[in-house]
Amino acid sequence: MADQVTGGGFVVAGSLHLWFYTFSSQGKKLKYDQRPLMMNCRQFTLGGQIRDNMFWTLGTGVFIWTLYEVILFWALANGYMPMPTWAANPVWFVAIFFLVPIWESLYFYCIHRAIHFPFFYKHVHYLHHRYFECNYGSLEIPWDKWFGSFHDGTVQANESMRERHKRIMGK
Repeated sequence: MADQVTGGGFVVAGSLHLWFYTFSSQGKKLKYDQRPLMMNCRQFTLGGQIRDNMFWTLGTGVFIWTLYEVILFWALANGYMPMPTWAANPVWFVAIFFLVPIWESLYFYCIHRAIHFPFFYKHVHYLHHRYFECNYGSLEIPWDKWFGSFHDGTVQANESMRERHKRIMGK
């Protein structure tokens, strides 16, 4: 069953990639970043944006997420972490559905901002910003708007991003 789901995911993702990027069926309509994907470019580790995205997602992201799940399920199975159930505590069972997205968005934003400190940015995180430099939080909570890192596609937002990039890189 897992193989079918994984295979189905690759078929869906591959089809969407063909439709939107290879065939450019949508054109630039509704496209956030009007620039084409970068190919055969030395600024990417593997020579292109798509290959880099696939490598860093499948090569490191899948490993880290799998490790997280193994530790989580081990902790649940061995009683180191309680399993929230409706019978044990219905209020927490419902509340967790509202609290998890808020927590996920907040910790993601905070960690992402922390890796923008010059040392981490220059040695590790710059890879992420080779092509995209804005909107650090996820969609559930508007952390970006509250802390000034939101990009709405305007000329002013582009200038703000450039200034922040100059401060971070010291250029």
